[in-house]
Amino acid sequence: RSRRRSGRRPGPSAGRRPPALSIAPEGMRGFGIAIGLVGIAGSASAMPVSEFLTKFQALDSNADPRKLAAGLGELRTEIQKDASELRAERMAAAEAHKIPAYCPPTDAAQPSAEEIVAALEDVPEASRPLVQVKDAIRGYLAVRFPC
Repeated sequence: RSRRRSGRRPGPSAGRRPPALSIAPEGMRGFGIAIGLVGIAGSASAMPVSEFLTKFQALDSNADPRKLAAGLGELRTEIQKDASELRAERMAAAEAHKIPAYCPPTDAAQPSAEEIVAALEDVPEASRPLVQVKDAIRGYLAVRFPC
């Protein structure tokens, strides 16, 4: 039975979903992967200091070199991503004629891995789960390169 109450006959598309709303079974896999990647990207965008330090301390220099390289690669990627975002923030503040969080001289050397890890370890243990790596690095750079 038709749900329509008028005397009109249903059109040729009655009872079918519009093509834009339907997802074919083969498209479901791609859709699921896309949703998964969005979730990964969201969670990867903000790593707490506690998680970073836990992963750093879990690295075993005697472990399989591939496993060690993968662990170091993940941590290096996090630092590089955060450093890139901080630089973009600093440049945007300068363009907007605002005081940036830190002001490195043009000839300043980049912080070493040891300096960054030390800065993360300086975050009080109780605050580590709440402080993002990017925020801790920003604080370190603000002390090292005040404006």
